[in-house]
Amino acid sequence: MAVDYPLTLRHRDGTLTEVLYNASVYRDAGGKVLGVFAAVRYVTNQNQAHRTIAQQQATALDRLAELEQFHRLAVGRELQMIELKKETEHLKSLLPPDEAKPSPATNTEGRHGSHDNPAPCLGRPTTGRVSGTCGHRSPPPLAVP
Repeated sequence: MAVDYPLTLRHRDGTLTEVLYNASVYRDAGGKVLGVFAAVRYVTNQNQAHRTIAQQQATALDRLAELEQFHRLAVGRELQMIELKKETEHLKSLLPPDEAKPSPATNTEGRHGSHDNPAPCLGRPTTGRVSGTCGHRSPPPLAVP
């Protein structure tokens, strides 16, 4: 007896057909074989659909992994920013009251009072000497050979 035995039939032209083979033996009361019943079920399209679904699932899982990684990075960055803000506030609380106040060169809009340009100063603190009156540090001048 064979139940859903998978077979691939190759035609003369080379095409393949996937089938499931089922067979059973008919016997009389004494056990003598009277015949065999066999049936073949065509499953090529069904198997192709299963392969397509498996491929789509793999693609979806890859995309999900990318989204999870992005989420971890974005949330991790936000958590770091929160921790840095807490640390900054803690450090400010350790300063004497007169040093914890913002410098007069910076107004409430984040613009530096020493600039004539109404746009915010984009200078970033770096190591080096202080330049201008805005308090940003600029890199040391380049040495001319």
